[in-house]
Amino acid sequence: MTITPNPIFSNGVAFLTLGFILIPFVAIKIKALTYHQDSDSVERRFSLRYSPFLLLMLICLWGLLLLVGYYSIGMKLVSVLMTPFLAILAVIIPIFIYLSIVQGRGDPITRSRGWGALSVGVVAAPVLGNLLEFGIAAIALIIIVIVIIQNPLSMSSLESIANRLSSAQTNPEIINNIVSSFIRQPVNKYFVLAFVSGLIPIVEEAVKQTPIWLLAWRKLTPRAGLIIGALGGAGFALTESLLTVSVIGDSDQWLFQMIGRAGTGLMHITTGAISGWGLASAIGGRGYLKSAWFYLIAIIIHGIWNGLAIWEGIGRLINNSSLNPWQFNEEGLTPSLLLGGLFLVMLVFWIMNKKILKD
Repeated sequence: MTITPNPIFSNGVAFLTLGFILIPFVAIKIKALTYHQDSDSVERRFSLRYSPFLLLMLICLWGLLLLVGYYSIGMKLVSVLMTPFLAILAVIIPIFIYLSIVQGRGDPITRSRGWGALSVGVVAAPVLGNLLEFGIAAIALIIIVIVIIQNPLSMSSLESIANRLSSAQTNPEIINNIVSSFIRQPVNKYFVLAFVSGLIPIVEEAVKQTPIWLLAWRKLTPRAGLIIGALGGAGFALTESLLTVSVIGDSDQWLFQMIGRAGTGLMHITTGAISGWGLASAIGGRGYLKSAWFYLIAIIIHGIWNGLAIWEGIGRLINNSSLNPWQFNEEGLTPSLLLGGLFLVMLVFWIMNKKILKD
């Protein structure tokens, strides 16, 4: 019998990891209070020790972690103990690589601001984002329920789906079939796409700029806003990935999910940086219209990424291939290739950003 990691144990390890990420910022602030000085005057520049050799070694290490995780899942006690730690490292390493590259594309910032932006992204932004998303979703759900109650046919259909789900219990194939039949309806499909590709990007791109607003009185340069926005996005990506990475007993699904989270990490960093550059420009007196445009661009990139991901997921559900992530059909292959293309576009952005973003 296959033994999979306990979700409570995995979530506990994830929360502990997030707690460790907050330690440097807390230590810097304690040191500043101890010396009765502004923290900016008692610490050095924020740096992640960028070097091509180190990045190459980290990429190799990440690949090795994926292989170890792939072959260790299902190995009873080894899987229970190792998989949560492998998942955490598989999430953190790509984000560290991205930030190592990003820090050379903007103005230098102090360690206090750097670790502060990352810490706010880890804690405050996800909390605010979840509260807003759940609140809006609850209001929308209430409205939908009221509409359904007024329509006996829709009410009967909803009760039928609820009964089928309760009888399915934990059988993944039956649940997939029920969800697939539900999502085939155009209205339901467009509602899901509107929520995932519209509402979520609007909310998340707003809350990811919390570090910029907290430092607004410092009059950040646009290039400093770029770095702080990227760090806020990285913190948000860390929390989102570490708390949403499912503990799956199937090695193919685990590997597929880890690769997907690496791409999502770059998306959050890139969109956070674009919005941060625009917002810092606006706060510095360069016009709020520019900030609005770059916020819109970040929403569009985020929305396209989420839309392609949900398109690929819906394609798998409809074709009953969700349990085999490497089984690509025409509906699943197209969004996967487009996601890969968008990932490359974001990498090019970081290579060319000094020519694209001009103060």
